[in-house]
Amino acid sequence: MSERLSLESGPADEGERLDRFLARRSGLTRTKVTALLRAGRVRVGERVVAKASEPVSGGLRYELELDERAPAPPPADELSVLHEDPWLCLLYTSDAA
Repeated sequence: MSERLSLESGPADEGERLDRFLARRSGLTRTKVTALLRAGRVRVGERVVAKASEPVSGGLRYELELDERAPAPPPADELSVLHEDPWLCLLYTSDAA
């Protein structure tokens, strides 16, 4: 069963990118918020919102449908470490997407 999270925007939130607003207010990562947006799990009233860059309008209630079974990003075809030291890790992936 999925859980719903309801967030209301205020005047100070107007114009902020939707993904940033939702991540800041919900405590979720922007990656998770973007996945929810792409999966059609964010609504304003009855309207599904899918665009992460959509500007927030004040006084709206955003509903997020959280589900543990939400799809994870597909794994990279190949991932290898090219360089690793205490300050830097350089990875290579053959995934062109």
